[in-house]
Amino acid sequence: MLRHFFTFLLLNVYSLNMASERTRILLTNDDGYHAEGIVALEAALSEIGDVYVVAPEAEMSGASHSLTLSRPLRIRQRSERHWTVDGTPTDCVTLAINQIFPAAERPHICCSGINHGANLGDDATYSGTVAGALESTILGVPGLAFSLASYRDQDFSESAKVAAEITKKALAEGLPVWTLLNVNVPKGVRKASASQNRVLKTHVPLLANTSTRAANSIIGSARSAKVFVPRAVPILRRSTRVTFQSRRCEAI
Repeated sequence: MLRHFFTFLLLNVYSLNMASERTRILLTNDDGYHAEGIVALEAALSEIGDVYVVAPEAEMSGASHSLTLSRPLRIRQRSERHWTVDGTPTDCVTLAINQIFPAAERPHICCSGINHGANLGDDATYSGTVAGALESTILGVPGLAFSLASYRDQDFSESAKVAAEITKKALAEGLPVWTLLNVNVPKGVRKASASQNRVLKTHVPLLANTSTRAANSIIGSARSAKVFVPRAVPILRRSTRVTFQSRRCEAI
């Protein structure tokens, strides 16, 4: 009887801890650590959970899904929940999930953005913003990429609110396995429309190696890779609708 009592007590304590656990959100981008888009998104996401920023220390637009393998990477901790990496968005997400976050406290979701400009259709394949969300998806953390589809008079306040709402919904309902969401938010939002691309990509095993205190290397070996990216449904760049583009990655 006493054993059952303690079992009941432990289960209730565990349930309370799970209920009180704060949501951990990994945030990255390709426009750099000080970009307006990531600052606005961090502020909006802080209403949902604890935001951990791991972003490139300089602009890395167009980096796509590239890793830095030819030199050590330097991680600089700027504050309690802010780090910069002298590499690509993919480097940032890889090091964040494999090294910065403790194994028992992985992020619940990864948000990338808000990108300064649209990432629509085939252009998304070149985007470091989308690649950040793709890398987290491959590593088992749901990924969302956000872009402001405007190049003039950029105001990230509205797109940050939209991104936060979408993130909240993704956390509550989940995303399909191996699927990331690429979201483009225009100025003057009305309602949502959707397009879909399918991406097939092998998983590449990665290892974060800390041979020195100041430098970190990402070592990887590719087994095989096949990428199939059909052309996207035509999208009007001047649309006032939020555009959702789901992208699926699978091991082959």
